[in-house]
Amino acid sequence: MHKLDLHVPRASLNRWLSYVPSCVTCLLVHGLSAQPTGWNNGGGDPGRTGFVDVTGPVENVLLWQVNAAGAFGSPAYIEGDRFVAMRFLSLTNAPVECRSLGNGSLLWSKEVTGNAGRSLPIGFRDGQVYVMRLTESLTDSLFALDATNGERIWASPVTISNHITSSCNFAPNGDLFVEGWDWGTTQGRMRRISRTDGSQLWACTFQPVNIGASELTVRGDRGYLAESINGEAHITAIDLNTGQRLYAHPVNDTQQGGGEQYCPLVVNEAGTIFYHKLGDNVSAFADDGTQFTLVWETPIGGYAPFSQMCLGADGSLYAPSNGQVLRLDPATGAVLSTSSVIAQNPMLFQMRASAAANNMVYVTDGDDAVHAFTPDLQPLWSDPVPNINTSGVSIAPNGLTVVSGAGVIKAYKPTQSTNGVNELDASAWTARPDPLAGTLTIRCSDGHQGTPYALHDASGRVVRAGTLVGNTTLVPLHGIAPGVLLLRIGAGTRRVAWF
Repeated sequence: MHKLDLHVPRASLNRWLSYVPSCVTCLLVHGLSAQPTGWNNGGGDPGRTGFVDVTGPVENVLLWQVNAAGAFGSPAYIEGDRFVAMRFLSLTNAPVECRSLGNGSLLWSKEVTGNAGRSLPIGFRDGQVYVMRLTESLTDSLFALDATNGERIWASPVTISNHITSSCNFAPNGDLFVEGWDWGTTQGRMRRISRTDGSQLWACTFQPVNIGASELTVRGDRGYLAESINGEAHITAIDLNTGQRLYAHPVNDTQQGGGEQYCPLVVNEAGTIFYHKLGDNVSAFADDGTQFTLVWETPIGGYAPFSQMCLGADGSLYAPSNGQVLRLDPATGAVLSTSSVIAQNPMLFQMRASAAANNMVYVTDGDDAVHAFTPDLQPLWSDPVPNINTSGVSIAPNGLTVVSGAGVIKAYKPTQSTNGVNELDASAWTARPDPLAGTLTIRCSDGHQGTPYALHDASGRVVRAGTLVGNTTLVPLHGIAPGVLLLRIGAGTRRVAWF
């Protein structure tokens, strides 16, 4: 058990369309409906998948950039036409700011600590911004502020222990799940707090692996967290209606000395829970409602504290290891792709990853840049952001993405200003398989060279990916099992019958 005392850390397609087998001999067209989560870092998506079903930026094109005093980047929490983030100036001067998504202008700024700590936002939902008085006492206050003007709605009568890198999560009705600490028993408390008045609805006693970093992950009526039991790391399930601890399972040490957990758990739509054990392994667990079963574990290396994994549009899991991003098969844990080293110090890699429905994967490296990748981790673009720290890439419902760093906040356009890549919907291109040649021919109008495409099989796995090379692009299909495939290009999708 460790108290996190770093004040300034340095830095699917499971949403794949259900497919009913049929005698398909022609091209089928289908459009995907967007179901954005608002903000996707941390608890904006209860499963902490980092995925938002919208079209994200394909190119490095800024909508706006503002100068904003602050020593390092921190996550942006988005709802509607605005976002909030902390701007750190000192240990006793770090206000929460609310800004316009449209142009980055400051709407309001609040200091909730009496200049005794940092005003740390940990969530934003239903018009309420949740801000803690961060002093690292482990008994800090929690406030709900009105998103329109920053005025206080309530102060919770219970205290919380979140670390500067942690966020809350939400029940379907908007109640908060957030970590607390009891000095009398020296045990953690996972609390459910009412959104209406801040009162505690229940508290579940547990022993954190790292105090302040126990960010609950939610699926249905189950909550998942990392817990230390008899000195060993476990994954634990909680009943979210009652707060009762249900069952737990140890997380193995696959390397001598093992590792710890600073990274939130991720759960996909199939119910598989992914656990990142620092410098040791990524493990996957199944939950049958009565117990956990270990599905797979994949060794990793390096030191990646305060990181966040994500799921891509095809369900792949993206995780940090040795200064690189790994793309893992969610079913087997096999390493499908590996990025180049993007961390200045590969042994200290604070990777925070997000993904969008147009097969874009975004990563902040904890140092000084944001990176955009294809699903197979081929680099598309990167942009310098000084001391980006744990900013991550927050994706708005319209596809706009926000990152922050020392002295700056940037927003990237979800549509491309130079050649309209993301405006290339399914009506702007055709795709025709040729069984004799074993190829898929993609035809589109001028000006779309470089647009990413991805071809998925019926399980959602990416079987081919690349970029358009001109008006006509040939994609080899040899070795792909017959069936109905899904082709994504820009904002459009088509089903392709391959027999």
